[in-house]
Amino acid sequence: MNTGVRTIVQRVLITLLLVALTFPRLDITTDIGVDNSLAWAFNHLFATGLDQAAHLVFPHGPLAFLMYPQALGGELGAAYFAIVAILGTFIFMLLTLGAGTDPERLVWHALLIALLATLVQVHMQLMGITAVGLVLHWRNASKGALAVAVVAAVLALHVRASIGIISCTFLFTHAILLLWRRKDFRTVLSTTIAFIAWLILLRPLLYGSFTGIWTSFAGLFELSRASSAATSLYPANNWWALGTAIVLFLAIPIFRRDREVRHLYVLFALALFAAWKHGITREDVYHARGFYVFLLLFFGILLLAVKRWPASNVMVMGAVMVFGYLALAPTLLYGDHQVHPFGVNRAYEWTFERDAMKARAEEVSRRNLEPERLPADIATLLKAGTVDVYPWELSYIPANDLHWQPRPVPQSYASYTPWLDARNAEHFTGARAPDRILWHFVDDRWGGRMASVDERYLLNDEPRTILAILNNYAWTVGTDRVAVLERSPGPRLGASTTIGQSSALWNTWVEVPAAEEGILRAKVQVKGTLYGAMKDFIYKDALYTVRYRLDDGSTRSYRFVPASAAEGIWVAPFIQHPERPTAEPRVVAIRFECSALSMVQDELPLEWELTPLAETPDAPPNAEALFGKGGSHGMQRILATRFDTEGNAPGWQWDESTRTDRQPHSGNAAVDVKAEGFSPAFVLPLDTLQGPLLISASGWLRAAAEAKVAFVITVESSTGMVFWDAVDAHDMLQGPDRWSRVMIERGVEAGPDRVLKVYLWNKGKLPVLVDDLAVELWGARR
Repeated sequence: MNTGVRTIVQRVLITLLLVALTFPRLDITTDIGVDNSLAWAFNHLFATGLDQAAHLVFPHGPLAFLMYPQALGGELGAAYFAIVAILGTFIFMLLTLGAGTDPERLVWHALLIALLATLVQVHMQLMGITAVGLVLHWRNASKGALAVAVVAAVLALHVRASIGIISCTFLFTHAILLLWRRKDFRTVLSTTIAFIAWLILLRPLLYGSFTGIWTSFAGLFELSRASSAATSLYPANNWWALGTAIVLFLAIPIFRRDREVRHLYVLFALALFAAWKHGITREDVYHARGFYVFLLLFFGILLLAVKRWPASNVMVMGAVMVFGYLALAPTLLYGDHQVHPFGVNRAYEWTFERDAMKARAEEVSRRNLEPERLPADIATLLKAGTVDVYPWELSYIPANDLHWQPRPVPQSYASYTPWLDARNAEHFTGARAPDRILWHFVDDRWGGRMASVDERYLLNDEPRTILAILNNYAWTVGTDRVAVLERSPGPRLGASTTIGQSSALWNTWVEVPAAEEGILRAKVQVKGTLYGAMKDFIYKDALYTVRYRLDDGSTRSYRFVPASAAEGIWVAPFIQHPERPTAEPRVVAIRFECSALSMVQDELPLEWELTPLAETPDAPPNAEALFGKGGSHGMQRILATRFDTEGNAPGWQWDESTRTDRQPHSGNAAVDVKAEGFSPAFVLPLDTLQGPLLISASGWLRAAAEAKVAFVITVESSTGMVFWDAVDAHDMLQGPDRWSRVMIERGVEAGPDRVLKVYLWNKGKLPVLVDDLAVELWGARR
């Protein structure tokens, strides 16, 4: 056996050993939730034929199931072979890179590669394969390594958009370097042609045709260009740790005068920036940690590609990772990174015991899906045709064995540009529209049931799609958690018209105009400044909020996406409880707020748009009926009580000495709640009630700006606290030393030996006034 063949065989054997040692820990059970149900969808679409997904546009591609293989309805065999192939290629490429740098350090290289293979997930391994392939091509003009890099980048685009885009930045930077330093136009041209060819030809291999190819690419552009305002989160950063990590990272190529080091920094420059934007924009622990792992991958490739590293340089790299890890602590949902080394048992189970492993996971999955099982009559109705789930809980499909008809952007929160919104709107008016829509309710922080992600109001998420649904579907039966929308034979809405134009200023109330019966929306144009564009490009966009003032005196605030706001902020009818038959408070004024006014222009052009009800037999009697108001609902009011502090009321416990005639909200008296004290409390034994209850409580509060007051709902038993939750009342105040209506709504479970308590808690040092307290209980209709 010649030396070259022996070397390759040795490298392959080491690769197989490291694949077994680092085989990833994969949770293959199906569960409920935004991300969990989406994982089921990826597997379902691949297993049942991707032709039905040809029209889909989403931040993940047809091969996304490789990130989250599922036993229930998935193809574990395909996932296994793909994961082994990607992991094996990743390890083999890194071994080849290390051998070309210093073949005498094989053991050290193998240990470093084992660490990288353990920490870098399968989708990011495609990114690593692309980068290493380009480094090898630059080093020895290996056409094979270049081909592997191109294929890996194309596959990455079909697994997850963000990973694919970062992989493509490697190809772009490598092409620029070839043109600039080597004038190698031929390689750049052939690589570009090969990349485009692979991109195009892979479409019919996966989907069976070229259908939807341009739509999918345009969708990726739309998803990336507007993600900053739509997906940003705003934790308090540890800028000391983060800034130190950035300075130390940039110091390495400045002080290390090594051509190879600087070449790698240049090759990774755009990719690192793209990974930074992806991580810092969302800035929950998963996205931020993704950037951290990518940085670790970069340092690993640096160590393998450069022969000599002074101890001081290695210490600087270590300091970057230490300070970078400290910077992760403030991110949302933070938790220490769980490392699962020694994958031999996992590799053995996937290789030789996959059927038994799948059976166990399917059993667990069915138990996980049990909460999403629908009543038999509703499940039977939905099984009579095709179904889509709105806004996003796709786990209802496998939980009830329904025939899913997906829309182009299968979860509402991601349809955050007019172009994406239009795709979904066209879907619900076209031939591919489902027979029925299962609309599930999502709780918001105010206790409403019309929430979206990140404290957004659902009816503001995709304005065109919402109108398309309400125009083509009628709200029918439901429970306290879901409603079924049936396809309507005729239109239910008329043509939208502009009924007025004006301008608004940030943080200023704008009165809502009187309008005829129908849907009233406010189209608002948010215009940025040059500083805002620069900050958005480097860091992230500002936080945008719309605040509603209702005719009962209360306020609600929700985040909004500027691109969607240009299509319409929902104003009337203001729906918070689609599960109730009763009418809800009307919006009398709205106010737009921005967390960084220097990023936006002062004036907000405003257009009021009215969409009337259609003059057809299929039209509802009023706008509230579009959401089933007045029809068959899942909840009915079973108790209502009011305490005006003028005297005693059944169920209310209080200290009469706290009554005061100082500035009452109504009548002649209010209650003075001292520092660290409690308001009158509504107390109700839940022994005689059954099932889930919705508690709706409100009151009027007068407090200074510095006051700290919480509205609290508890359920206690003889053995201790069963339930406790609260809302910060300060967020609902309309101004200091003014009466403001505050409220809380929460779901609790009734039962024997349980007592409900509702009260306001003055957590601060300043006294506050409370008046006109009220509580309503809603239960399932029987």
